[in-house]
This record gives sequence, structure tokens and C-alpha cells, in this order.
Amino acid sequence: MNVGFLLHLYQPPTQTENVFKQICSDSYFPLIKLIKNKPNYKFTLNVPLSLLEQMDKYGYKEWLKDLRDLYESERIEIVGCVAYHSLLTKTPELLAEQGIILNEFGLGYYLGSRQGFEGEESILVKNLRGFFPPELCVNDSVIKLVSSLGYDWLLADKCVVPQEQILMLGQNVFKYKNETALVVIRDGEISNMLSFKRDSFGDEILEKINKRSETTDSIVIALDAEAFGHHNKEGMYLLEDICDKLIRSGNNLTTVSDLVAESPMEHADAVFESNWSEASCTTDPSKLYKLWANKDNEIQKSLWYIQENILKSYEKVANFTSPEGFENVAVWNPVEMQKLSVEDRSKVELMLLVNKSLHSDQFWWASNEQIYDKVLFSPTMINRALDYYKEISARLNDAELIYLVAKKSEEISAIISQQIK
Repeated sequence: MNVGFLLHLYQPPTQTENVFKQICSDSYFPLIKLIKNKPNYKFTLNVPLSLLEQMDKYGYKEWLKDLRDLYESERIEIVGCVAYHSLLTKTPELLAEQGIILNEFGLGYYLGSRQGFEGEESILVKNLRGFFPPELCVNDSVIKLVSSLGYDWLLADKCVVPQEQILMLGQNVFKYKNETALVVIRDGEISNMLSFKRDSFGDEILEKINKRSETTDSIVIALDAEAFGHHNKEGMYLLEDICDKLIRSGNNLTTVSDLVAESPMEHADAVFESNWSEASCTTDPSKLYKLWANKDNEIQKSLWYIQENILKSYEKVANFTSPEGFENVAVWNPVEMQKLSVEDRSKVELMLLVNKSLHSDQFWWASNEQIYDKVLFSPTMINRALDYYKEISARLNDAELIYLVAKKSEEISAIISQQIK
């Protein structure tokens, strides 16, 4: 059986330095070391610009070099994403497209080539076939957008297609209508078992994987990379043990793109909006987005209200389009930005701030929900999101917006004070 692991390496632009470095030490460094030392392992990784930028900022050049070497030697597959992890089902299409293209630019800068075919200055990335929608938030519009940008497939959770098709056929690759990007379904049960495991004993998971071979020729296991080492201190040993045993028992550890190429494809005439947070399928928005947009969560409601008004004001100025002529400037890097004129730099900085402000973690860390052993509530992450909104409103020089952001920030601070008492 073909087994494809897709690991999601992401930290929000608002992450604190000490937490970022701890996660690197716990998970990201040992993961790349493991892959380097195991030439028979093949992994698909999602490493968006938000993480690459911070790796660069904190001086982890050797890790970036190792990642690039693994990518160039085709030991790993890299997929596309949104630069700063916005929920695509809730992001205006032009900004969603901008975030995806910005991410491609970041991947090209760190992992690809900085020269064109004739030696000219140009940033290129090759073999970007798959796409990882943040939180696996997928609907009809997301599939169409990803298809229009030339991707071969995108990952989704099981609830995106009618369940009878998966149950009857044991199928995990679907073509939606005439869209060119295939929809690849992860095995949510096994992925979640790994996500929430807190020891190094993998026999139960191996048993589940082997059981799948009775009904399908392939499975995709997709989860956050931090599950191995950061959340589960024994996680890297667990991952190595599972991979070694899968290979010894005759399974093929492969990239998701290679798995898709060898998998039969079924047609899906309908898709349902979905993400990877729900164990059971639902079309009720209040349940589907309870971790990001709970109608009873006042902080989340205020954050969405601020974001909506920020984008209305920004649209009047920028119309969601990128400034032209900056395709070869790493716009997230303060040193590179010095290449631009003061006026151009101001435009690009505003564009970057708006993209960063869309990150999903502000809502996640305001949810106050309990996931396994952790309560999702962080005043630091909420306040850092508000800092973005304050800076954007000031740069837009919109007095009404500045007042709205300040007022809502005060209301949010009052709620936070009540919750931490």
C-alpha cells in the first residue's frame, strides 16, 4: 500500500520568539535530521513563508540549507499554501490569490532559484504540484481558485465529498466537476490518532494502517509537524518506528503527488464546505467554524468585525492588488526592502501587514476551547493581532477606522481581563 505523510510546519507571524525557538528545537530540527538520515523515507511538507521568514529572522540558515538540499534532491516534496495562513473559505478571493502567490515567491526565494533561464535576476520554484489549504478549509470556490493557479491537487478532510463515495469505494482521490486540481482526502482517523498521541507506542496506529489495506491501495496521513517532539515528547521516536515498520512490512512510503499519480480517481459532482476540526461532518457554520468563528465568542466576533472593516478601507486604497515590479525583492526582509523607494516601500509594507493580519491563529487562540490537554486561549496572540490592526489603520490614515479599532481593542481587553481572573 502507498502511504503518504504530509506534515504541516507552520508558526503564525505573531508567534513569540521563545515559543518559536522551542518548537524548532523540539520538532522542526529533529524532523529534518530524521529525513536526512533515512534515505528510504519520502515526505510531503508544507512550509509556508510565515515559517521560512522566521527561520531566516532567527538565523537558522543551516536548517534552511538542509531543507533546500532535501527539496533539490527530491527527498521531500514541498506544497503550496497561503503565505500567512488565512482561512481561504473566509478570505476575499483577490487577497487569497495574493497570499498564495506571495507564498510561491517565498518558496522560490528560500528553496528555488534566484536566476532565470538566461541568468537574469528572477525567483523561481519548481515542481509545486500540491496545495495545503490552511486548516483544510475547503469549498467550491477554494477548489476553483487552486485549479486556476495551476496546482494538480489540494488536500481536504473527508467531509468535503459525499460520505457514501468514500465508504463504498475506499476512495481518496476525487475530481470535482471540470476543475483541474484533484481533491485528495486525508485519513482523518489515523491523522488524529497521531496528533493526540503522547507516547512512543505505535502498534495501534500500525494496526489501523494495515487494516486500511483491505479496502484501499493508498492513504494520506496529514497533521501538524509539532505533534512529533513538541506536543508528544516521544513523537519523533514514534514517527521513526512507524515509518520503519511500514517499510519493512512491504508498504511504500511516498510523496502525496506520487501517491495521487498511482491512485484511481472518482468523480464528485458536489462538495461541502469543510475543515479538519470536526470529527463528524456538519454543514452548520456555527459548528464547522466553532474554533475560529463561534457566534457566542465575543472576542472572535470583534476580531472578525475589525478585519472586515480593515479590508473595506484597504480595498479603497489598494484594490487588493500587489504593486508591480517588485517580483525579485523579498518584501518580508527589511534589508531587501531598502532596494525600494520610500513610496514603494510604504505600499509594499502595507500589503504585507494586511496579509499577515489575516492569519487564523488570532481566532484559534481566542476560542477558549479545550483540545485534548490544552485550552486555546492566549492574550498574547490576541493582542499581537490587534497590534497589526492598529498599525494598518494608522497607515491607512482612516480616522473612523482608527477609532473603531481602538474601541474594539478596549472591549477585547476587558473580556480578556474577565477570563483570566
